[in-house]
Amino acid sequence: MLYGHDHVLWLTKTFRMEPKKDEVPENLLLLFKALGDEMRLKILRELSKCPESTQKLSEKLHITEAGISKQLKILCEAGLVYKVRHGKYVIYFAEKQSVDSIPYRYSEFHCD
Repeated sequence: MLYGHDHVLWLTKTFRMEPKKDEVPENLLLLFKALGDEMRLKILRELSKCPESTQKLSEKLHITEAGISKQLKILCEAGLVYKVRHGKYVIYFAEKQSVDSIPYRYSEFHCD
């Protein structure tokens, strides 16, 4: 919904709230499992600054490319990172909208 008043444009997004369930949604479990590792948090921090290849992340974080790839796979499955092929390289990006929605996704489950 858009609303304009005194040269200010207000944007409101509505969400349909489902009744609270006792089970934890699978996507929330994947999200918090992905965030529950120090190296994955470091990778996410680096990608939030600038998209990178596994080679560059490996150099910056001082772990093997195989180690980086393993962690990136988990971050991709959780929807926190996405990849784009650029020539012979694959470039990884932080999924900003997904990262920004973490507090909302948790509160959606947590709140009564």
